[in-house]
Amino acid sequence: MSNQQIGGTYHLDLVEVMDANYNSSIGAQPRYYEVVNGSLQSPSNITLPTHTKITVTITSYDMGNASVPSQYLTASGIQNDKVLAINGTTAMGSNTSKSWSTNMTSFPASKVLHTFTILQGSSIIVNIPVMAGYTEIASFYLNSTGSMTWQCEAACGTGSSGWEGAMSTAGWMTGTVYAQ
Repeated sequence: MSNQQIGGTYHLDLVEVMDANYNSSIGAQPRYYEVVNGSLQSPSNITLPTHTKITVTITSYDMGNASVPSQYLTASGIQNDKVLAINGTTAMGSNTSKSWSTNMTSFPASKVLHTFTILQGSSIIVNIPVMAGYTEIASFYLNSTGSMTWQCEAACGTGSSGWEGAMSTAGWMTGTVYAQ
């Protein structure tokens, strides 16, 4: 496993950025990274333990805009269906007076740019809406082994549908979760 287990909890750290250079013809695209031993790695393949508490921390440095379908604006598959949202990822100047943390179940569409969603077939196993400029922390368990897909469910890529470029490239806004 690439991240670390502390006590009985496995920690998965993800960073979501905007303006990663996709290629010379498309240019900047949003992208997730997995933080492994202090460095940013491709999250194309994420290995997670089963029957173990997994705490994921997602830090979003993206301040762009994307439309997220309403069914992905609610946290699900996580402990208590609540995400600890900490404002201030990109805090500076006047941003410092905002509310700093809150436990959330539903998220305002105007603030959600991305999701971190784990799917098994068409079933949602975990869904975490990701707000611009926030760090979010949630815990969940995977109770069955096998491979699943992780995907951002906001059409934030290129093409007329928004599902091309980063959205369809493993290690950018999609990949595989191996539960073992």
